[in-house]
Amino acid sequence: MTRLCLPVSEAFRRRQAELLPLAGALEVKDAAGPVGATEASVKNVALEMKVKNILLTHIGVNALKIEVEAVDGVVSLRGKLDSPDTSKAAIKKTRSIKGVKKVVDLLS
Repeated sequence: MTRLCLPVSEAFRRRQAELLPLAGALEVKDAAGPVGATEASVKNVALEMKVKNILLTHIGVNALKIEVEAVDGVVSLRGKLDSPDTSKAAIKKTRSIKGVKKVVDLLS
């Protein structure tokens, strides 16, 4: 699953500093990371959404049974479908999508 981390505002940091002692916490680290990592995360999520949308259009409600994960153009399809033909159709359609470099078939 892709996790998207965004930088926080200075006002948020000040409010956080006020509330941390009340919650018994020592500190909270900013998990935003480098800008390139965030950009890659956004691209991964966009590709996942694109694949899900196309699969929903192509194979119908069976697409709701498929978990899609994308990392740098490698798309993993995971789930249990009603028939092998539906699985084959999902894989074939996913391979044809622009931006997909490889499809990992974890469908059963």
